[in-house]
Amino acid sequence: MIHENRMSTAEWMPDDPMDHGYDMMIFDGDDERPERKKCKVMRKTAPEYSAKGLLYVPGMMEAGFPKDMAQMFNRHGYDFYTVDVSAMTRKKHPGEARYEQRELEDYFDGLRAGLEAMKNDGISEIVLLGHATGALAAILFLQAYAEEGTDVTAAVMNSPFLSYNKIYENDGGEWKRAVAIATKALEQNKVGVPILILTSDNMGSPIKGNNDNVTIFTVYDGEVDVSLEQADVKAVAYIEIFSWLQSKKTSH
Repeated sequence: MIHENRMSTAEWMPDDPMDHGYDMMIFDGDDERPERKKCKVMRKTAPEYSAKGLLYVPGMMEAGFPKDMAQMFNRHGYDFYTVDVSAMTRKKHPGEARYEQRELEDYFDGLRAGLEAMKNDGISEIVLLGHATGALAAILFLQAYAEEGTDVTAAVMNSPFLSYNKIYENDGGEWKRAVAIATKALEQNKVGVPILILTSDNMGSPIKGNNDNVTIFTVYDGEVDVSLEQADVKAVAYIEIFSWLQSKKTSH
């Protein structure tokens, strides 16, 4: 499902320039927007194969790779995948401006490419983990394809931008509309998979009302950027993530 990208490399290859133990593969995206059609999928596999994988969707302008996060999920038996979406995160492809973003749906090519790579690798238990802008885009993606399906079995949204951001005050209202769609999808159970939302104590709950498919967990004394938090805050967040994932697995 949702496999609309086309591989432009025949197989995984070492991502040597980053020197972080990842493999990488380049995907082509939308031919109608050739200036933005490249996205790179990277993976770091667990020591033992278990058919479990996590796809990490970074926030806009997020630099580097969450190496600690990859190692943590590897230790719990998950192959770790992440995407570097053309013109969205840190990578600049030829002819592109870094961090140039037209709309949150620009993330969708990367999400489709990541899911395709995981399915091709035999991953059957797919967890989506989005951070900040990446989390908002991931919610929109799940909502858009809820009926068709995305192969995602559960999702963790780490400090999603479910509020207005002044960065986009001149975008014609697209940001506000995206936030409204994502919030409504969460509140009305229109994302198709169980979701854990991590929020900080100074942010409050991102949605109103109760939805049995959405779990809200408040992380105290942190900003909820899990990969960058202090060790004690990070430990609390990871305990909740893996406990929640286990509960969702045993409840089905």
